[in-house]
Amino acid sequence: MIQKLYIGYYRVSKEEQGKSGLGLQAQKRAVTAYIEESGVLIGEFQDIESGASEVRKGMVEAIAACKLQGATLVVKEMSRISRGGYKFRQQLEEANINFLECSSPHDPEVVKDIKFALAKEERSKVRQRTKDALAEIKHKLDRGEVHISKTGNIVESLGSPANLTSASRERSIAVRKKKAMDNPFNKMAGSFIVEVKNLDGNVSYHTIAKKLNDAGFKTSRGNQFTQVQVSRLYRRYYNQL
Repeated sequence: MIQKLYIGYYRVSKEEQGKSGLGLQAQKRAVTAYIEESGVLIGEFQDIESGASEVRKGMVEAIAACKLQGATLVVKEMSRISRGGYKFRQQLEEANINFLECSSPHDPEVVKDIKFALAKEERSKVRQRTKDALAEIKHKLDRGEVHISKTGNIVESLGSPANLTSASRERSIAVRKKKAMDNPFNKMAGSFIVEVKNLDGNVSYHTIAKKLNDAGFKTSRGNQFTQVQVSRLYRRYYNQL
């Protein structure tokens, strides 16, 4: 009996998932469990890329391996492929490569088409939600409000995602810190905050913010102080003044 040949492909969208291996392991278990009952797994490829990214080195290699070996491409769910758009669907069809998701291996072509279309729509919705969220954050920052990220960090400005390499992030942080430290409004407010804290270590940041606002102090953007800004300035200037 001639056994079918399969290539497994796995994708996770976040670097943390790739490092932990949890998302990849779940996909691999599902794919290998299906293949054990129907053929032989002759290769595995993976990507750690967002579904919106069209840079898929692992996918390109998987397609090449399938073409060379006459193998079928297997994924846990069609979204592992389809979130990349029709580009990879076209490459698979042009290379005459069969592909399937192990959770629904007998889907006809029309069902695959529907799943790709749904994935494309979801990808557009994700992009729009991201765009709307960034616009709202920018609007808050323009009003002088504080935005706290999901990780608990204070967002002070929005930059271009294309420029957010590790080195550029570090440079950006250093520049912002120096700019904030040298700002004359921050220096005056920082001196006031440290002095009040030295006189009464139990005084709350909310109370100090009220004192600053009542005294006519303004932030570097000309707005009133909040307790979050007071806390940040106290930590910033405590050892500097």
